[in-house]
Amino acid sequence: MSLATHPLPEPPATPRPSMVDGNALIGILEEAFGAATATLALTCGSCADASALSDSAVELAPTSAIVRCRCCTHTILTLRWSEHELVIDGASGQITVQRGSR
Repeated sequence: MSLATHPLPEPPATPRPSMVDGNALIGILEEAFGAATATLALTCGSCADASALSDSAVELAPTSAIVRCRCCTHTILTLRWSEHELVIDGASGQITVQRGSR
């Protein structure tokens, strides 16, 4: 008696997040806050690096993003958005808006 082997079906394709820099989030944040956000600075709660949002590493998906510290790759923020809301969760960081720098 022989046992036939069949390949397992392929799992459904799931879009992978794109790796981009923080500039990809500026439009989303400006729409939510109604102000220029290009001057946002992030401080990592893990390694204390303070850098501009544009210098952050971002995993960008169609309705979410994970913002990571460029120095230690720790998650600083996660963002989720829909047609009606934007949710920003701070894992271990803070956002600082530099006043008067526009």
